[in-house]
Amino acid sequence: MYWLNERDKSLFFVLWTALFYFTTIIKQLIFIIMSMFSKTVSIGVFAQTNGINKIDLVINPHTDKMFGVADNGTTFRVSDKVGALSADLSVSYFTPTDGEPSWMIHPTGESNVQSTLKFA
Repeated sequence: MYWLNERDKSLFFVLWTALFYFTTIIKQLIFIIMSMFSKTVSIGVFAQTNGINKIDLVINPHTDKMFGVADNGTTFRVSDKVGALSADLSVSYFTPTDGEPSWMIHPTGESNVQSTLKFA
């Protein structure tokens, strides 16, 4: 960088350092996001794979939060976006930043689809 004057070299160094730290932060955020949800499958596939015949939604009277209990003893966190169980939900292994990892029932995904017509 012999063509840069001292002020430009300092500015280049500052920008290069900022870019390095920004890239490092982005990589860490991607790792955190990717590590929070894993092993995601539809609720039907999860039930079939684990020998589950029924899942009950239960409200904790102390916290007013819902959780799920399967007939095989598996317990689930339930996303705040879930009001009732349906076949279009997913189950993921959820690793929170604070607390114990567990299974979570949550919406399969967000989309702008207003209506769907399916044919057998």
